[in-house]
Amino acid sequence: AASDVYKRQGERNLGRKSAFVRYDGRHLPVRAASFKAAVTWVVLNHILDDSELHHLLVQIRASLVPGGRFVAIEQVRRRPTVDRTAWQHRRTIEGFIALFNAAGFRVEETAIVRYGRLPMTYAIRYGWLSERHHESVARWERRIGRWLGVLPWDYCDVRFVLS
Repeated sequence: AASDVYKRQGERNLGRKSAFVRYDGRHLPVRAASFKAAVTWVVLNHILDDSELHHLLVQIRASLVPGGRFVAIEQVRRRPTVDRTAWQHRRTIEGFIALFNAAGFRVEETAIVRYGRLPMTYAIRYGWLSERHHESVARWERRIGRWLGVLPWDYCDVRFVLS
C-alpha cells in the first residue's frame, strides 16, 4: 500500500519535479546534491535515537544542492518525552535546533504553526461547545499559545526552515 503512494505521486500534479522517498532508517536512497528542497512533516519525531536522527539529517543535507532548503514540521514539547509504545521522541525547539546545527544546517526560521490540544478544543469535540464557536476558540487558543508558548502538558507543531 505504501509503495502505491510512490507510484501515484505523478498523478497528484507533482510530475517529475518531485519525489517521495521511502527511507529504511539506514541509507537515504538519493544522490548527493540532487534536490533543491526537502520537506518532512512529523517524521523526525519517530526517530528515537539522537545519533540516528543526526545520521539522517546529514544525509538530507548532502542530498540538497548548494543553497537548497530543508523544511521540517515537527511536534515539540516544553520538555523532551520519549514514548516507545507510540514510537515518538518529542524534542524541544532547542533540541531540534541543536541537532540541525550539528548536522551542518543553518536555522533560518522557526515558527509555531499549530498549538496542540488546549482544553477548549476538547469542549467542541465532545459537544460541550457548539462548532460555531470554533473560530473564536481557535483565536483564544492562539493568543494563549503566543503568551505561554508550549504548555507543560502539551505540544506544538513547529516549522523549521533550514539551509
